[in-house]
Order: sequence, then C-alpha cells, then structure tokens
Amino acid sequence: LSAGAFRDSGDRLIAGFLTLGWLVDLTDLKGIPVAVLRRPKTQVRVKIYGTDEYIGNLRPQEAS
Repeated sequence: LSAGAFRDSGDRLIAGFLTLGWLVDLTDLKGIPVAVLRRPKTQVRVKIYGTDEYIGNLRPQEAS
C-alpha cells in the first residue's frame, strides 16, 4: 500500500495497522523501505512503504 506522495503518511498508516493489532512480519531497507504486516492467526499480509527511520525502528514480532 502507498499512502500518497509523502512517505511520512506511510509511517502513520503503519502505526494505524499496529494499533489495530497487526504484527510486523518483515522489514526491508534495501532500496525502498517497506514493512510487511500480518493479521494474527490469518494469512493476510500487507506491504506498506514508509521512511528509512521509521521502518528501521520496527522489529518482526511473534504472535502471542
């Protein structure tokens, strides 16, 4: 997903998904910074682009 022309909007979109209970499955800073989020107990995943700084601070999480 892309949140528009400004990358910091992607950061807000990622934060919103995390607030709703989504987990960080994977992050990648090679080239374009991206976070892959997943819904617990499902196979649903979303890829969201953000800033290097925000994506760099995210860590993959395990479902509890």
